[in-house]
Amino acid sequence: MIKYVLFAAILLFTVTLSAQTNPKIGTEKGVKEKLIRIKNGLPDIKKNLTKRDETFVDEYNVKFEMGNGIVLFNEDEEDHDQSLTIRYTSSYFSGTVADYQNYYKTLVTMIKEVFGLGYEFSTTDKEKSWSTAFFQKGKDVFTSPVRIDIKCDWILESLGPSISIEVWSKVK
Repeated sequence: MIKYVLFAAILLFTVTLSAQTNPKIGTEKGVKEKLIRIKNGLPDIKKNLTKRDETFVDEYNVKFEMGNGIVLFNEDEEDHDQSLTIRYTSSYFSGTVADYQNYYKTLVTMIKEVFGLGYEFSTTDKEKSWSTAFFQKGKDVFTSPVRIDIKCDWILESLGPSISIEVWSKVK
């Protein structure tokens, strides 16, 4: 009898857990404030937006969450490049391709507002992906010491749509 009760409890827990739905894309709170925080943390992402990992001494973790949760920090010490990667995927957010496309447009507008007149942008729309690159005025995508790339793609239907934001900074 105890085995049946235990089995029923596990089954109920599993059904309840799998019945939970992901939040809808575009419902995350505080995105503009986090973009402002990123802008204010430039050009030295490592110094201003990360903290040393307690377990792995050579690793750094970003001090805030955004998108899927974990914001990835990467550093190429040889080239003095630092980057943040923020992802929005269907594993964490529900929505149709159109919902992701609309949120991409919202994010592009927010980035334009936050980074302001000091940045220009270039947009590329392909059949199953859109992307926009922001770079400092008077520079180009390759020479700008700070660049923001945002991409929305829906190439693989099995994976669902996704949005990625990458912030690149060259530290002197």
